[in-house]
Amino acid sequence: MINRPRHRYSVLIVSVVIIILGISSSLLIQTDFGNVATKEIDLLTKDGVKIHSTLQVPYVASASNPKPGVVVIHGVYQSKEWLRAFSIELARRGFVTLTIDAAGHGNSGYSLVDSDRGGAAALEYLNSLPYVSKLGIVGHSMGAGIAIQALNLSNLVVDSLVFVGGGSQDMGEWANNTYHKNLLVTVGKYDELFDIPELYTSLASTFGTGSIINPGQLYGNFNDGSARKLIIGQTNHLFETIDPQIISETIDWLNESLFDTPNENWISKGNLMYPFWIVGGVISCFGIILSIFPLMIILIDLPFFKDLTNNSASEYRVTSKGYWIYGAIYASISLGSFLPALIFSSFIPFPQNMGASIGMWLLGTAIIALGVLILINRFHLKKNNPQISWSDFGIDEKKEIIVLMLGKSTLIALLIILWLYCWTLSADVFLALDFSAFLPMFNDLPIDPPRLQIIPLYLIFIVPFFFVEGMWLMGVLRSNPEGTWIKKQINQTGKAIGIKSGIYVIIILIQFVFGLVLGKAFISGYIGFLLLFFWEFVLFFIITTCITCWSYFLTKRIYISAILNSLIFSWVLASILTLAT
Repeated sequence: MINRPRHRYSVLIVSVVIIILGISSSLLIQTDFGNVATKEIDLLTKDGVKIHSTLQVPYVASASNPKPGVVVIHGVYQSKEWLRAFSIELARRGFVTLTIDAAGHGNSGYSLVDSDRGGAAALEYLNSLPYVSKLGIVGHSMGAGIAIQALNLSNLVVDSLVFVGGGSQDMGEWANNTYHKNLLVTVGKYDELFDIPELYTSLASTFGTGSIINPGQLYGNFNDGSARKLIIGQTNHLFETIDPQIISETIDWLNESLFDTPNENWISKGNLMYPFWIVGGVISCFGIILSIFPLMIILIDLPFFKDLTNNSASEYRVTSKGYWIYGAIYASISLGSFLPALIFSSFIPFPQNMGASIGMWLLGTAIIALGVLILINRFHLKKNNPQISWSDFGIDEKKEIIVLMLGKSTLIALLIILWLYCWTLSADVFLALDFSAFLPMFNDLPIDPPRLQIIPLYLIFIVPFFFVEGMWLMGVLRSNPEGTWIKKQINQTGKAIGIKSGIYVIIILIQFVFGLVLGKAFISGYIGFLLLFFWEFVLFFIITTCITCWSYFLTKRIYISAILNSLIFSWVLASILTLAT
């Protein structure tokens, strides 16, 4: 019999306690300890597109005591949760905030025609509320462009604008003549999409300063709408949405612009609570991920699933030298297929932008890695061990057994996904707390727009990848560590994570460490922008690698992990990528 870790029920209970503690702490911050009401609402654009939003209303706002309202709009490949730090800090200072999923993003719908993508509808909705006075708008990256489009489409007066990492280039005439209102421009020093010297030049006419702009200096005045300021944060494009300097300057700017009299609910701009909201959310997500592992043991030990365990598995182990050679080969295949897949997939129609690129990357990696594995097995491994078979890589050789294993493994994977989804859906529906703010996979995918229906399409690309990866990580690269059972598993899992994610961590470090030295992003432009998403890839690669190793330790097969990881990764992609228009 294969050893099973004890205390599985205790670990599951601890996981649930962690989830509840994390949810509770984030909920307290999000509601400002009961001072802010938070609810999910759906708006409609003029084209009939559903715009999913979160409305936060401080209890001090009323028809007799109206407060300023602020629309908050995220950037591309993001959702409203990415900018909740802004809305949380504004709401606890007396602002009514509406944070939207732009059309094609998050849980909003999409249109085949060019629309305002939700910005104008959000402004109209806020303006209709009897407890809202003046209006402001915050847009990050693409959201800044949506904000400008909304301002041009709407007849409403918006008295304060904040553009974060976007919307600030070549807009002098628009800002000074078409829409002469108080404007704060913020951007990260290491923003991959901006060249700071060029930014100064492009903003010169907007600020009316000639060619010299001093970051942090106030130009113009708030009374006539001519106030201008540029803030350069010590961050990059992705993390501008949680940068303390950018957030504190934003809330201070909106306070100066939108309150005619001193704000009795004002809290010092340095007193920020959103980091605790993030910590609580991360803790809850950690608890959810942790719960997968004891739940897997409990399910596998049920009588119906007992035959998933391969008690006669081979004891093949790779040598220390072979481990690093094979590991380098696999890592090179994974990284080397990224750009070719990106180029090739541009000709493939797909319901989500970048979906074909990532799908072809994973499928291409699987095809190449499987071919290399067959060659290694035939010309190297069998020479040293003629008895080696596919069962040594976690795959059975008899078709009837494979069909049985696939069926029962799929059932276990679906039960675990159902467990994860129930936590996600419950938190969003009952508490207006979306876990996707902390881990993008935890989004309660709606049937309309058709994000949920896209998952089977992703599985075509992703299932082969995780089966092949399982054969590499727990087959070719299965080592022989010493020590107790748990030490062996930690050793093997740590090595597998290093092989799978190490190269991407190195790329991230090069991008940002060199950026610190150079004073700007090491690789800028579109490629530099794409590298930002390696952060998310690394995170999910670590999670899926842990699942791969754990599943193999329990069953000596890779079926459960391959199917479960495929469902998780498909969930991730369906959640975060934009719907094609």
